[in-house]
Amino acid sequence: NIVNQLVKKGKIVRPQLGVKVIALQGIPSSYRKHLNIKSNLKDGIYVATVNKNSSAAHAGIKVGDVIIKVDNKTVSDVASLHTILYNHKIGDTVTLTVNRGGKEINLRAKLESN
Repeated sequence: NIVNQLVKKGKIVRPQLGVKVIALQGIPSSYRKHLNIKSNLKDGIYVATVNKNSSAAHAGIKVGDVIIKVDNKTVSDVASLHTILYNHKIGDTVTLTVNRGGKEINLRAKLESN
């Protein structure tokens, strides 16, 4: 697939949400308070920024959300998020389970190109 994309387009195009994230595993507990993370989650992806007009923004993802699942698959770190997203195509819709202020909510996002 990667070789075909390089031959056809001259670059690799991958699906994305339009967010910058940090794995919870890499955030010290003292800094969690500073980021206002209100859960004891060990795994997940903290949303540090949401690009304006991105699929994440349209889905309702906010800075401070913690993505814990995509399509009911656990997201433990940035690599697992990418693995799940890269198994989709641009234009696919995914269901994101996020922890917001200690409560879980589901959001749907249509994947965009990078």
